[in-house]
Amino acid sequence: MTNGNNILSNVKTAANGLVDNVLTDSLKDAVRVAVVGFSGPTSTNANATENNSLTYWGFSNSASTVKGHINDIRSSGGTNTEAGLKRPMTC
Repeated sequence: MTNGNNILSNVKTAANGLVDNVLTDSLKDAVRVAVVGFSGPTSTNANATENNSLTYWGFSNSASTVKGHINDIRSSGGTNTEAGLKRPMTC
């Protein structure tokens, strides 16, 4: 496994842990989570490059659904964090 795959694996583990903590039975009616990938160019343009992010799943309160989409994320390209933060606003 390359270093990038180790990092992605660690991020998935952490994200799944977050889902376990926020989508508990007592909170799931009040909390929803969306999964957004943001692999793409590392530079931005005037349009904030929202097209460089991909919504894997809109907001959901199903832990198993959200975790399934987290586990489906694959890495490619650079890391366009801005696009990843902007995309949930359009879900």
